[in-house]
Amino acid sequence: MESSNWRAVGNQLLLLLCLVLCGSSSSAALGRTRMIQKIHKEGVGDSWLSHKLEPYECNSLLNPSRNPVKVETYISPAIVFEPGDAKNKYFHIQAPKGHLGLRNFVAEIVDSHGLSVPLHEVYLHHWFLFEYAVPKNQSVEHTQTLLRSLTGKEGKKNNLGSHLIGHGLMKRRKTHELADIGDDQIFKLLNTFGKGAETRRTETRLPAPFALELAPPSQIPMGYESVWILNVHGLDTRGAVDRMGCTECRCDLYNATTDEEGDPLPEGYLGGFHCCTDGRKCAVKEGFNGPERALYLKSSWEYVDWDECVVPLDFFGIDITNKLHGFGGNLIEFTVEGCGDADPNSEACVDTQDTTVSAPIGGRVVYVVSHLHATVLDATLWGEDGRVICRTLPIYGHGNEAGDENGYVVGVVSCYPPAGSPQGWITQGEELHYQVKYSKVGGPHTGLMGIVGVKIAKDEAPLAV
Repeated sequence: MESSNWRAVGNQLLLLLCLVLCGSSSSAALGRTRMIQKIHKEGVGDSWLSHKLEPYECNSLLNPSRNPVKVETYISPAIVFEPGDAKNKYFHIQAPKGHLGLRNFVAEIVDSHGLSVPLHEVYLHHWFLFEYAVPKNQSVEHTQTLLRSLTGKEGKKNNLGSHLIGHGLMKRRKTHELADIGDDQIFKLLNTFGKGAETRRTETRLPAPFALELAPPSQIPMGYESVWILNVHGLDTRGAVDRMGCTECRCDLYNATTDEEGDPLPEGYLGGFHCCTDGRKCAVKEGFNGPERALYLKSSWEYVDWDECVVPLDFFGIDITNKLHGFGGNLIEFTVEGCGDADPNSEACVDTQDTTVSAPIGGRVVYVVSHLHATVLDATLWGEDGRVICRTLPIYGHGNEAGDENGYVVGVVSCYPPAGSPQGWITQGEELHYQVKYSKVGGPHTGLMGIVGVKIAKDEAPLAV
């Protein structure tokens, strides 16, 4: 899974950080390293851009017309909802083809007329995209096997924790691993990314020269090709008895006593993903009749062709529920109890979750954001020395229109740490402290999350600033 504050420096970064070095393929890496080291050492500014250009600048970024940003928009297959429906669907989808650098990805739920659907009608619990390499031979059949595995129809139990962990969302992406799925076919995970209800107003654009590398040739085995799988989990809350309770996946509202596999729910499990799985229904007010309707995930991809000027980003995530390591945990969600008659503005009505982990990779921090749910107050990531790397605050809506729904987290403030600043660098093995605060008022609140994603340009040695 931010505000527009990034634009004050973000527009500068888009221009100033686009200066990387290129030339022959053998000199490109050296040039890129030298340029990023200059950014670490000297920071950025108009004078730096005007007077410190080197003779080996990267022309495709200095002159964007040589490698322009392209935009493609896609509409997913239809997901049909009735009031109260929980739908968790997987699709093989179209996507831009080729070896590309993804700069931005935006998505939202729309109706058959292309109009935005507000969260108080259909709550977007999450969307995920997975890029896999699959064998070209009979690729359609292989992709169908992959889909059956992801939906748990290959006899493998699938829960939210194992789903996230198994697909690399909560750990550093491993780019050289093959996995046995389904009928012993071999598939390779290349990329994963996603968001939740905050997707409309969370800024996700990456500043040049950085990008997420799509369909990297070095990672696609001979005889394989890249395919994209989309997962959309939506909850129709039209006419709901308790709309926010439905979004929190309260088990009593979904009349759920077993998980998606038919096994009894854990003792004390009040709500979460296991109670709002595909095909379940949240309680609707007696007499309410709403029409069946087909909805879609609309997505826009902004990308450039990959060349020696583009700097790839690596990724890791921290899950607040994993108190031991922060990575690879299977909880993902947690519950916050209520605070009774306590002053709602007091500390007695604030739930604080903490975890401390060792950074699995190090490098220049380019982008940080958290995935958070309604009732969240704050989420902060600190470095080992106590410096604030990023404070990712929620953006709450105050109206009825899509993107400003009252009481919902409609966006999360993301961070673009300034180049050359202490918060702009993480060292591999550094102890990172992540903290998330939620309100207990009106609790218990179930199915809550606190997951921070960090995008890093690794393998560049930091210089003194």
